[in-house]
Amino acid sequence: MNLFLKDGIWWVELQERDFVRRRSTFETNKNRAREVARMLALRPYTGEGVARLREMCLGDVINRYVDMVLLTKRRKPNEDLRKAARNDLLRLRRIEEFFGRRERIANVAKLRSIADFNYSLIHEMKPGSSNRYLTILRALLFKAYEWGVLRVRPVVKLNKSPMFRSRYLSDAEERMLIDSCSNAIRDYVIFLLDTGARKQEALQLRWSEVDLDRHPQPAVSFVDTKDGNPRTVPVPERTAKMLRRRRKEIPGSQPLVFMQKATMDIFKTTRGSGYYARKGDWIPLSNVQTHFKRARARVRLTDCRMHDLRHTYASKLIKRGVPILSVARLLGHQTIDMTLRYAHLAPAGLDEHVAKLDFPRPGRGPLPGKADGDLTPDPLIDIQTARRTKKQNTLRGVPQVSPSLQLIPGDSGPGRATYVRGGNRRLITKSV
Repeated sequence: MNLFLKDGIWWVELQERDFVRRRSTFETNKNRAREVARMLALRPYTGEGVARLREMCLGDVINRYVDMVLLTKRRKPNEDLRKAARNDLLRLRRIEEFFGRRERIANVAKLRSIADFNYSLIHEMKPGSSNRYLTILRALLFKAYEWGVLRVRPVVKLNKSPMFRSRYLSDAEERMLIDSCSNAIRDYVIFLLDTGARKQEALQLRWSEVDLDRHPQPAVSFVDTKDGNPRTVPVPERTAKMLRRRRKEIPGSQPLVFMQKATMDIFKTTRGSGYYARKGDWIPLSNVQTHFKRARARVRLTDCRMHDLRHTYASKLIKRGVPILSVARLLGHQTIDMTLRYAHLAPAGLDEHVAKLDFPRPGRGPLPGKADGDLTPDPLIDIQTARRTKKQNTLRGVPQVSPSLQLIPGDSGPGRATYVRGGNRRLITKSV
């Protein structure tokens, strides 16, 4: 798509199959012409098509967004939508109920309409929850702008939400929580604390992804992750012993690491009728959230969530001096900014830098890192000494010379001194 000027009007060249079509944008301003050209490239190349595009209603944009964005996202192994995509569908339904399917998308993108929608949300939920609805609305409007439905990029500002929740367990709280867990989830909680895995990453872990013979540390590989990028995490000895024990307890025909025995006969509720499992059969671990809430209630850790076990894993690594970049790789963070949220837990690395503010002072000794006999002046002291020496030489009548000048002893005599500047060998004579 190329723009060119003809008789003061901007024209556009559009590639259409085997030939190039040239159309006038009827605009003298290049920025406005670029907007018209973008709309022409996305719709049939007729004026009526552009007009219909600008008149699209919210329902049409939502349908197009669902087909082109949500339904094309990565799915579960059984081809079901992931939780994030399902939540976005529910939020789109809320947006559709508030504005109406037949409302023009141009009216929805107005600041007044967005402010009214935010006002309705803020009275029903916390700012962080309302931002999730505003985020999907912003993504919807941005896509409408890319499709040429909107001529101006919309502005959707989010509400101020609380800072990152940095709740993590101490060593004593960790031991209390493990002891209070039932036998069904104790190994699962230990695994989360020692690997920093997310809830679903651990529940979907297979024995084929566990390498207990790896040296120097056994490791597990998370293939089906939140961001789609697999990662391998070494495990400490506590988790390695637990995995070896579970490998002996669970039959080799069972693919998942975390499984349990059914306490009763379970019937199918979807996709046919009949038994899902008989009493005593091995089934995937379930109801972990219910068991975890009961365990934390026994030790009065009601403010601890299951995801805080991941925060605890990161905080223990940071406190033990593990580099930030290594922690980011173990957690599977895509950007270092996500890991920097834990940097405040390791202030020890800054002590030696801040300690330099205490020097030099009378009676405080040399700078940190210098031997007692090292008389190398501090840069600050060196500057002060140079200024003091310059002032004394001026009072004594000694000529002041730039540090870039070098004295030529053989060409100097009484009452004069000859210097050379740098590499150009330019001679400069000064009277004394």
